[in-house]
Amino acid sequence: EATPPDTSEEEDDFTPPPAGDAARPAIEPQAAPRAASPPPVPAAAKPKQGGSQQPKAPNALWHQSASFKAHSLRVMQAIDSAFGLLGSLDKLVPVLEGLGKRHVGYGAKPEHYDWVGSALVSTLHTAFGAEVMNAGMTQAYVTVYRVVKHTMLSGAGQGKLGPAPALPTAEQAAAVVQTWDAAKEQVGLQDVGQLFFKTLFAQHPESMGLFSRFQHGEATPPDTSEEEDDFTPPPAGDAARP
Repeated sequence: EATPPDTSEEEDDFTPPPAGDAARPAIEPQAAPRAASPPPVPAAAKPKQGGSQQPKAPNALWHQSASFKAHSLRVMQAIDSAFGLLGSLDKLVPVLEGLGKRHVGYGAKPEHYDWVGSALVSTLHTAFGAEVMNAGMTQAYVTVYRVVKHTMLSGAGQGKLGPAPALPTAEQAAAVVQTWDAAKEQVGLQDVGQLFFKTLFAQHPESMGLFSRFQHGEATPPDTSEEEDDFTPPPAGDAARP
C-alpha cells in the first residue's frame, strides 16, 4: 500500500459526459486528486426537487408501472446497503462478488456498469447541485464506484480487469455516506430511484432493453420479490460468504 497502483486512467468510463451533450445530459466533473478529501456537506444543503435540470426520459410509460417502481426501490435499497458496508470491506466484497455473478444471468455487461455509475453520479448532481456535488465530492463517488464495479466484474468472472483500483479514503467514504443519507432522508429512496432510472434511460435509451420483462400490463406483474437483496447479511457461520 506504500505505492498503490496507478489506476487514474482505468475504469472511469462512468464519469458523467460533458455538459451540453444532448444525447446524454449530465454534469462535467473537474479533475481532482484522488487522495483529496471532499469538503463536508453544508448543514443546510437540501436536495433540489423539480427544476429545468430534470432529465427527459424516452417516451415510454411502462417504467412508471407499480412493478417497476418496486424494482427501482429495491435497486436503491441495494445501493444503500452497499454504502452502509463501506467501513466493513470483509463483508462488502463477497456480497458484491455474488451480486456480480448474479447479474450475468440478467445480461449485464461491463459497459452497463459504466452506464449505472454515470447515471448515479448525475442523479446526485441533479438533486444537490454543484455546491454539494463539487469536484471533491464527485471524485469520492467515482472512487467508490470504481471499487464496486471492479469487485462485481470480478465476481462475474470477467477477465483482464487489470489491477484493483485504489480504495476510497476514510474521508471519501464518509462523504459518500453523508450525501447519500441526506438524499435518502430528505427525498426518499423511492424518488431517488425514479430520478436515477429517468437519468439512466435519458443517457442510454438502449438500457431500457435490459428491463424488458417489465414491458407489459399490470395484470401480471413480474415477480421480483427475491431480486436485489444480495446485501442481506449471510447466516452466521457461512464460510462461503463471511
